[in-house]
Amino acid sequence: MEHRENNVPEEQNEQLLHCRNCDGYYDPALPNCPHCGEDTANNVADDRRSGSVTQYEGGFGEAGSTLSRVAAGMVLALLVIGVVGCLVGGVKLVSGRGQSGDTSAVGELTPEQVPEKAQTPEQSQTQPAQIPPQALRLDYSDLTLVNEGESYQFQVTVEPEDWEGELTWTTENQNVAVITPEGKVRSVGRGECGIVLSAGEVSYRCLVRCKSGAQADEGSSASVQSYYINGKLMSVDEAKKVLEEERKKAEAAAKKKAEAEAKKKAEAEAKKKAEAEAKKKAEEEAKRKAEEEAQKAAEEKAKRKAEEKARRKAEREARKKAEEEAAQKEAEQEAEAEKERQEAEKKAEEEEKKKKSNANSISLQYYDITLVYVGDSYKFEPSGGDGKSYTWSSANDGVATVSSDGRVKATGVGQTTLTCTSGDASVDVIVRVKSN
Repeated sequence: MEHRENNVPEEQNEQLLHCRNCDGYYDPALPNCPHCGEDTANNVADDRRSGSVTQYEGGFGEAGSTLSRVAAGMVLALLVIGVVGCLVGGVKLVSGRGQSGDTSAVGELTPEQVPEKAQTPEQSQTQPAQIPPQALRLDYSDLTLVNEGESYQFQVTVEPEDWEGELTWTTENQNVAVITPEGKVRSVGRGECGIVLSAGEVSYRCLVRCKSGAQADEGSSASVQSYYINGKLMSVDEAKKVLEEERKKAEAAAKKKAEAEAKKKAEAEAKKKAEAEAKKKAEEEAKRKAEEEAQKAAEEKAKRKAEEKARRKAEREARKKAEEEAAQKEAEQEAEAEKERQEAEKKAEEEEKKKKSNANSISLQYYDITLVYVGDSYKFEPSGGDGKSYTWSSANDGVATVSSDGRVKATGVGQTTLTCTSGDASVDVIVRVKSN
């Protein structure tokens, strides 16, 4: 296939993906390179170059075009169909006819030449009538071969997948390009000609452009035959070889199956005899086992009765203990609640007392404050006194410290007294710190 260097705008080139196999560029949205079929996942890591882009003539058109994307998708779908056909189609022998015109057939398998495919007893049943071919496809409809002697192997798709029949290849000008039974086209002269694949009433044509070589004269057409076996194109000799191998495999499988059936029959008879002896022995064993089980059942019943009695006793004791613990816990909670209520009343009385005693002096938000954790702080906002300045002090800095602006901070667990002074008036504040 011919490739050429075309200058493209740098911004367009940045949207293309470089193929490491054929050195071409194409749209990264495609699953495969449309020029050579390389998996896009293998090309992701390649750098995209600017300045020039390698493109291919023929095939699916310019890289990145809408036609390129559609054609690549069709090729991928057809390849998947072909692979599935290879797996489930089995060996398919085809025989048939060539197209009209002057022919130079490579070879033709007649019913006498082709060995009948060996069949197992299951396969020998009457087969349903085969559906005629509905469509043929090649992976290219327009192909360019640059150099004389250059060749390309066509990929074929047949619908339906299980079709059996002859495939005929025809070159419209054998002075330009020739085709082998395996579907490989080769350039022999400069010019253009069609390569036609036929099967039954359907055909597919690919235009082949040959760039190099002597100028071709107008030549006659030539046809060759191919055989579609296991989803692959094969020549006459290859088809014979494959079918002979299949026949030998079928004979070996039949022999193996007969041996297996004889062995199975002998084993069945031995098994039947052994089963009769085992049955008699099993009846005796069953009688003995039944007696043992009856005795064991009586013992189990007595044991379950004793366990049930012990369980009920344990449940009664556990319920009684739980009730006692619940009653004790409830009493403790009531006592704790009463203690907290008394402490709250006492604290309220003390605060009220301090408020009354300092009514004409310094007023604070609280006169008894609790800081829960070491590190907690609170800022007092005093009023009264001379109304100008306030001085603070702490009786125990190990419990709480106080700044000049009235912010107290817990430094340790315990209780201390803060004193606020303004003029001739002063007030004390009790500070408690609960926990580290």
